Amino acid sequence: MGELTLEGIGWVIVGGESGKRRSIRPMKPAWVESIQQQCAAAGVPFFFKQWGNWGGRCVWRSKAKNGRELNGRTYDEVPEWVRGPLRPRAERHALIDELRLKYAAFPREVLLSNSATARVQDFDITG
Repeated sequence: MGELTLEGIGWVIVGGESGKRRSIRPMKPAWVESIQQQCAAAGVPFFFKQWGNWGGRCVWRSKAKNGRELNGRTYDEVPEWVRGPLRPRAERHALIDELRLKYAAFPREVLLSNSATARVQDFDITG
């Protein structure tokens, strides 16, 4: 993995592929290590999601068995704008139900478009 341009990047999330064996490509540990080191040097939060089905030793097995450790630890870094108190489960589910009712009449394409727009606006870190 070459040098990354991390200027203006607020968060890097890395994860290997999972799914049907014939379509999944292995991820080399050196790639992940390089990205993590570059993020650390640039002060960019690094989150390592998973090895995927191939794992760090390029052995095919379930992604759960391959885990998400890199060099003996997990990386769960998140930017400041993501942190915050988690609402109680009942409150989260009530909000989901409310949104389902609100958008039930919209065609799927509109929902996807509105969801993408809402996500960008809700998590705008440029301002």
